[in-house]
Amino acid sequence: MKSKGLSFKSGLSLKRLILLSWIIPGIFVGAVSIGTFILVGWFDHKNTDARLIDELREKSRIVSRRLSAELLLGSKGAIGAVSQLLEKQLFIPNVSIESDAPCLNHPHIEPDFCVSTKGDTIRAFRRIPLVDAPLYAKLKIEHPSIAKSISLQLLLFSAFPVSLLLILGLFIQRLLLKRYLIQPIQSLIPITIEEKKPPGYWPQELQELSRHLTQSFKERDQVIFGQLASGVIHDMKTFLHSILTATGLVEELPSGSEKRSARLESLYKACSINIPKMSRIIDLTLDGKREIPLRSESKDIIQTIENSIRTNKTLAESKNVSVNFNQTIPVQILHDPIQLERVFTNLIKNGIEACNGNHNQSQQPKTVQISTHVEPNQQFSIIIEDSGEGILEGTTSIKALHSTKVHGAGLGLYVSKKIVEAHNGKIDISNSPTLHGARFTVTLPFSTKTTEAVQ
Repeated sequence: MKSKGLSFKSGLSLKRLILLSWIIPGIFVGAVSIGTFILVGWFDHKNTDARLIDELREKSRIVSRRLSAELLLGSKGAIGAVSQLLEKQLFIPNVSIESDAPCLNHPHIEPDFCVSTKGDTIRAFRRIPLVDAPLYAKLKIEHPSIAKSISLQLLLFSAFPVSLLLILGLFIQRLLLKRYLIQPIQSLIPITIEEKKPPGYWPQELQELSRHLTQSFKERDQVIFGQLASGVIHDMKTFLHSILTATGLVEELPSGSEKRSARLESLYKACSINIPKMSRIIDLTLDGKREIPLRSESKDIIQTIENSIRTNKTLAESKNVSVNFNQTIPVQILHDPIQLERVFTNLIKNGIEACNGNHNQSQQPKTVQISTHVEPNQQFSIIIEDSGEGILEGTTSIKALHSTKVHGAGLGLYVSKKIVEAHNGKIDISNSPTLHGARFTVTLPFSTKTTEAVQ
């Protein structure tokens, strides 16, 4: 999370971010409060000097007059008692008579009054009036230090209600955020998926977000349903093609001829093989799910590939393309034979059409080569390559609605990719180094469990 002048480590939870939104301003406010408290205490310390001097100025005048009266009356023994009485009445701890006032020698000093500071003590001198000899009343008072002016007890006492309010605010904020923000966010996706109306106490922004997500999910479902429907139609056309081709060959011959009977037998075989596969695809698509479902079993993957070759046999013969596959040793792999047959049928069909569309290399034999290879880490690869024009330079992945052929939307390849990924496998696309056409490598695990479905 980033903001101007402030950044947080990404991945923080909403609770922590909200807590930081309190703690960081709290630390700032606390630091400013303490700094302000110290600054005010320092100014108060300076103002205390002026207040004490003004206080000593007035009290020294009273002291000097009382002492002058005692001296004029000649009651010298009573001067000590008068000093003690004045100390109690004026709350001055030290009153005495001095014969000298050093601070009066300084310039800019009042003629009969001066003040000097030594350490934490303020001394005030005032000349006693109406006496012949120069005598001075000396008043001494303790001057508080800056540490005493800044009362830590007062600071702690002031911080207590602030801390109490901060804790109370955090508690109230936690309750409010849990009900009106955290819980709605946690419930946002389930409510949106179930297309429920969000509760009325939710914030307006989250209610609006829920409505937008609901609409987005509906649009996504429509797109996925359209892709699945288009994928089913695409594969159904592939299976129907061999049936239609066989039907056309039957219609070419007159009724009752032996060749027509043979071709009718071929048509029957094509129907008996492809129609159950078409029915299975339709059943799997109409089960109410928006995913491509899998029904995996441990079967021979070689047999699945050979079924795909047979499905494309009529198309290959009509295009004069040879499909070569020499693997005969069974390989048991946990897979859905119907769904993977869709994959291999699509890839072989693409290779046949690519060979037929290669006008630049018409002298080269039209070939689709299928081979297998045992990979490390318990993986098995099926490689399908053709002698067509190959793929465009820089093409390394299969995306929806992107085709490697001149004509077509690439939906068959996209659905094939999803089916292989549902088997925890992958499809790699490149150019064939030997046939110079496209090369598709389907890699499947031997024993890894397949996923239940893929979106």
